[in-house]
Amino acid sequence: MSGVGQNNASLATHNTLKLRSQASTLVELNKHEQLDAIFEHARDFKLPVVPLGEGSNVVLGEHIEALVLIVNTQGITLLDTPDNAVYVDVAAGENWHDFVVHCVKQGWHGLENLALIPGKVGAAPIQNIGAYGVEIAPLIARIYLTPLPGSELDKDPNIQRVLQHTDDGNLFIAGGDCQFAYRDSIFKNALRDKVLITSVRFKLGTRFEPVVTYPALRDYLSRQANVSQLDQANLSANDVMNAVVSIRRTKLPDPVELPNAGSFFKNVVLDDEQFDVFIKRHPHAPYYSQPLAGIDQSIQYKIPAAWLIEQRGFKGRYDGNLGMHNQQALVMVNRAAGDTQGDAVIAFAERIKQTVEESFGVRLEIEPRRYSC
Repeated sequence: MSGVGQNNASLATHNTLKLRSQASTLVELNKHEQLDAIFEHARDFKLPVVPLGEGSNVVLGEHIEALVLIVNTQGITLLDTPDNAVYVDVAAGENWHDFVVHCVKQGWHGLENLALIPGKVGAAPIQNIGAYGVEIAPLIARIYLTPLPGSELDKDPNIQRVLQHTDDGNLFIAGGDCQFAYRDSIFKNALRDKVLITSVRFKLGTRFEPVVTYPALRDYLSRQANVSQLDQANLSANDVMNAVVSIRRTKLPDPVELPNAGSFFKNVVLDDEQFDVFIKRHPHAPYYSQPLAGIDQSIQYKIPAAWLIEQRGFKGRYDGNLGMHNQQALVMVNRAAGDTQGDAVIAFAERIKQTVEESFGVRLEIEPRRYSC
């Protein structure tokens, strides 16, 4: 089928690192009804389909041999309202931060700590986005999907066990089957490159219960209230959301002004044995500990990647046009919008990884998804 999308299209404005990249075909998805024609086009030209939201967590190569699908679908629908909860279906193309703001205005609670995270709703479950003591995983009831061309989902019994159909035939996966973990999900593993997330159903509370366990957030709110001991009973959802927005704007560069992909490396996660070895060698290193869900008396430890990177002198250091931000060592920035290539990003990241591993004996993991680089 001809006349679908734009051929040999630039992706420089479709990724927040503003890397020089080109797609074989670029198509904008505004309505779900477009998918049949788009997928037919992809099959006719033997192109894989690569869904893309705002491109806030990707590193794009110079040429993407694919039909890149920009997901712009819109819609927020309130469903059942059981005791102290609401179910809300949200189209994948909705802007994430705008959705969080909408929820706070409507009195739907749980997402306040995730304000100002860049990207769209459909991308949020893939990464199991988290910030300031909250992850998205427990707030997801189900995720609606469409198989991508050539996915052959019916041939994998492990995948078939977790997929379900509504009475009218729509495909979905329950939140509890998404294999959520730290910055991880089934969409980065068994369902990677196999499905398009079309919408997400959230279960949110109608009674606000603030989560202010994260020290930076708690300290900020205490300073705003001019108290040494924070009174959580007097906090509103708007207070928490505004605090998160203010903290993020202070610490993180706006990708519109300085191209970046947010946090570029995951924090290092260690088990008891690994942590004992690490902390004996580096007794002054900061860390966070938390029990592993479902595993008796087991604890995992997170070593901040930003601290590791800063210790090795990469904070504020540039290699050509690429560098780690001078206020947040975890954020790689690009000073040459539309000119830098993805290969250079990966090469710089690998240099940081190697230096950290040689010094600390732990290996950083790149957080953004790489495409053809």
